[in-house]
Amino acid sequence: TQVTALKIKGVPVEYASPKEGGVVLNVAECAIANNNQPELAQKLAAYLLTPEAQAPALEFGDQIPSNPKTPTTDKTRSQVEAMEKYLETAVTIDWDQVNQIRPEWNARWSRSIER
Repeated sequence: TQVTALKIKGVPVEYASPKEGGVVLNVAECAIANNNQPELAQKLAAYLLTPEAQAPALEFGDQIPSNPKTPTTDKTRSQVEAMEKYLETAVTIDWDQVNQIRPEWNARWSRSIER
């Protein structure tokens, strides 16, 4: 969640964890198939997993690192600690099940929200 990042910036906001547990959504890095520089694509993907890449992403982009060796600063430590606490009750999504009913949900969204 971006709640801690917003709080650091002075926004009066709080996070309320759902009783069922919060859902973790990830940001992903994927190399494009059949690109003209596959070695560089793999090198970039590997680099983005390093503490050296994830530290500035945390500091300047509020991206919680996936690498536990990523150093934190006084500014970012509370963000990582808050996420670790949220993860204690996090739930995972069965995307195969979601994708089976996604068309129905999309239709309902269009009917109810996008009027």
